[in-house]
Amino acid sequence: MTIELNNIGYQEVPAGLSTSVLKRQLYAIDPFFREGWEHIEALMGNRATSILDGITCIVFKPDAFAGRKVIPALDWLCDQGFEPIAFSAFSYNRNIIREDWRYQYNIATRARINLVDMLLTTAPSLFVVLKGPALRKGGPTASETLKLLKGPSQPELRVPGHLRYDLGIVSTFINFIHTTDESADIPRALSLYFTGNERAVIIRQMMAAKEAGTELREAVKEMYQCVPQHDLDYARSLERIAEGIMTQPGKLDEKDKAYFLSAIAAMRNKEANTDWIGFFEWLRQKGVTVCIWDEVLVSAELVIPNFAEGHAIIA
Repeated sequence: MTIELNNIGYQEVPAGLSTSVLKRQLYAIDPFFREGWEHIEALMGNRATSILDGITCIVFKPDAFAGRKVIPALDWLCDQGFEPIAFSAFSYNRNIIREDWRYQYNIATRARINLVDMLLTTAPSLFVVLKGPALRKGGPTASETLKLLKGPSQPELRVPGHLRYDLGIVSTFINFIHTTDESADIPRALSLYFTGNERAVIIRQMMAAKEAGTELREAVKEMYQCVPQHDLDYARSLERIAEGIMTQPGKLDEKDKAYFLSAIAAMRNKEANTDWIGFFEWLRQKGVTVCIWDEVLVSAELVIPNFAEGHAIIA
């Protein structure tokens, strides 16, 4: 698949930033990539591509903080030869989320989009720049190396040695991290998450490449204090929801209790077409409070993420 750019204005994306012709064509007319790349070029000059090839970026999402997975992930990354050189916290909102997955959401169901909104806006995220292992001539960039090492988003395809596997398989969506897959993704991420002034600080830290592991770990510990710890366990989440309902007497009549028991059983058995969306809406209507992470865990396990046909614009 290619697109025709002859009749519109665009700035060509350097071939060295992505192996995908389609991605380069799309990013050529993507305002977030263009803004980030122009800023990087202005500060890095003709070293821009070589610097980007030697670094990669990882976002630790709210579930990584709730599950206390960030420090173990940093340890794992250091063992693989990655060294943190810059970091900054930021918060997702619905617009950033839709832009971050702009080229994948063409096949996303509404339920998936709503789930990701709920997950990623639960708490702040942390953007970390990593200096990768020494580059070999003709070898993969730092982003390409981490893409291979992190493991697929599908849990059944992860194996020991993948970062996502070693952190603990939960589900497709409770996977703790989001990374730049190629050098071209770095300028786009910087522009998407940060203002011009914030971006300038990070770009200069990329250029300096000064080790920042100690400061990063202290920042992570502070962020842990702001996010309640959660076991991220599907079965236990269902148990807590059930216990919470049964300990709120007077809110449910016999008909309500029958519906509740039937719905919990269907979710426990992961029955096809379980109406988990309707169940949580019913709880809200009844005034029953549920821990947001329990709702996220159940939703992530039962959601149908994509339409039956079609494929992502950029996989």
